[in-house]
Amino acid sequence: MRKALSRDTPRRVFHLLESGGIYGAENVVLNLSREMAKTPDYTPVVGCIVQDAQDSVALFDKACELGIEAHKIVINNRRFPLDIPRFLWWLKANRIDLVHAHGYKASILGFFANLFLRKPFLPTCHLWFWSESSPLKYRLMTALEMFLYRFVPVVTVVSQPIKEVLAEKGISPERVTIIRNGVNLDDFPDRKSDGDEDLRRELGLEAGVPLVLNLGRLTEQKAQGDIIKASRILKDKGHKVQFLILGDGELQEELTRQIEALGVENEVRLLGFRADAHRFLQMVDLFLLPSLDEGLPMALLEAMASKVPVLATAVGDIPELFAEGSAGVILPKAAPHKICEELLSLLENPDRMGHLKDAGYAQIKEKYSSDSMFCSYKPLYEEKFKS
Repeated sequence: MRKALSRDTPRRVFHLLESGGIYGAENVVLNLSREMAKTPDYTPVVGCIVQDAQDSVALFDKACELGIEAHKIVINNRRFPLDIPRFLWWLKANRIDLVHAHGYKASILGFFANLFLRKPFLPTCHLWFWSESSPLKYRLMTALEMFLYRFVPVVTVVSQPIKEVLAEKGISPERVTIIRNGVNLDDFPDRKSDGDEDLRRELGLEAGVPLVLNLGRLTEQKAQGDIIKASRILKDKGHKVQFLILGDGELQEELTRQIEALGVENEVRLLGFRADAHRFLQMVDLFLLPSLDEGLPMALLEAMASKVPVLATAVGDIPELFAEGSAGVILPKAAPHKICEELLSLLENPDRMGHLKDAGYAQIKEKYSSDSMFCSYKPLYEEKFKS
């Protein structure tokens, strides 16, 4: 049972992040805010960092739709030093009691809020992914974020591997708390036997062809290129499988060229960001995540909550999520041939698919609900208010 705080008015907890759609961190914020709003102790406030006040932000729209107070916070990259004082004034004017930062830019702003306004500040590190091709600005900002973590009493992370990365960078493990991501099970009703026929017609999908879904930003980290390679292998072997990739990102044009070069325009569909991703989870046969790196991916949790069999690489906390293979299929990284092998094995074994559906859902219900996530964050909030 949630114990009430000894305070007449609810604490205003400000979830701050820079958002490019509704993906993992955004869904964490929405689910956490919805749980907070059920109590008299807190008022969740969502802050979306934007370059311009007129920018369209899916997270802002979704929060408003759910009845969660939301604001666009203008922090322009070219006016960063000038926008910080405006941000601090905004926090005071809007009576924010705690800044819960999600991501490197939000964490830097939260640190300033704590330094100059003494606002309680809690950063959550969802994941970093570096490569030689990562923009210099990104690498500098994430390096600054890690440096600032040295001065923060508590940092939360979503997986054990991220905690280990922070330890390698000099952050004391005693100051790092793991809080698993959680999904709201009410958002995932029982799957229809016929899926979503309206969506099938909208997309012009061929009847009887297995559907495989990937959901995530189009980045090097998510390795959608391996899905495209796998589709070519399956096509060469005479297997009909339809891959649907939902999301947008920096590799949109490159992946489009790869699809055309391999001649799999009919087998792989890049559908961009879709606010109705839950409809796809009602319809598809399998969920595939061939990522090179992850923390605890919300898209995978949502697929399991939707009773969709899942295949994913053994990165982040995915092996633990899969409960030693009983709730999902582990793939090696950068192995399109193995993707094909495991996909075909599952599609030819309905009993195994049924087992994965049931075991995956049970794992989510037991350990990865949004209520459990909120109950883990709440003691940290209360401790921050006392300090």
